[in-house]
Amino acid sequence: MSPLEAAIAGATTFLLSGLLSAIAPPRVTAALSVLAGSALTGAALLTLFGVPSADLALPWAVPGGSFHLALDPISAMFLVPVGILGALGAVYATRYWSEADHPRNHRLVRGAYGVTMAAMSLVLLAANGVVFLMAWEVMALSAFILVATEHERAEVRDAAYLYLAAAHAFAEHGIQVKGLSL
Repeated sequence: MSPLEAAIAGATTFLLSGLLSAIAPPRVTAALSVLAGSALTGAALLTLFGVPSADLALPWAVPGGSFHLALDPISAMFLVPVGILGALGAVYATRYWSEADHPRNHRLVRGAYGVTMAAMSLVLLAANGVVFLMAWEVMALSAFILVATEHERAEVRDAAYLYLAAAHAFAEHGIQVKGLSL
C-alpha cells in the first residue's frame, strides 16, 4: 500500500466514523478515528522519510480536469498534526462532549467532527483546484456545525457566522498557496 493509499484510507475512515455516529456508540467512532489518524500519520511520515507515492488521477465529468489527489512532502508535513490531533480529539470528545451531558446533540458533534477531519485531510491531498474547493467547502460547513453546536447562545451564533465568512474568504488564498489551478 502506497502512502497516498494509506492517507485515502485514513480520510475514508474518518468519514466513516462521522457517518456511523448516528448509530454507533462513542467508543466505536473514537476507535475508528484513532485508526484513521494512525493511517494518516503513518502515510505522512512515510512520505516525509522519502517513500515515493503515486498520484491518483481519475477522470470525471466536472470541468477542471480530473479528480486528482497527491501526497507530497509539504502536504505530509501538515497531515501529521491532522492525523494525531484528529485521533486525540475524538478520544477526548468521548468525555468532553459525552452522551450523558449532551443527549440532544452528542451524535451531531461526533458526526460533524468525523466529516471535518475527512475533509481537512482531503484538502491537504487535493492536487486539483476543483477537488480542493469541494473539500474546503465540506470542511468549512462541517466545522461550522461544530462551532454552532450551542447555537442557542447569541455569541456562539456570532462566532459561527464569523468563522463561516473567514473560511470562505480564505478559500482562494488556499488555492494560491497550494499552486492549484481551476
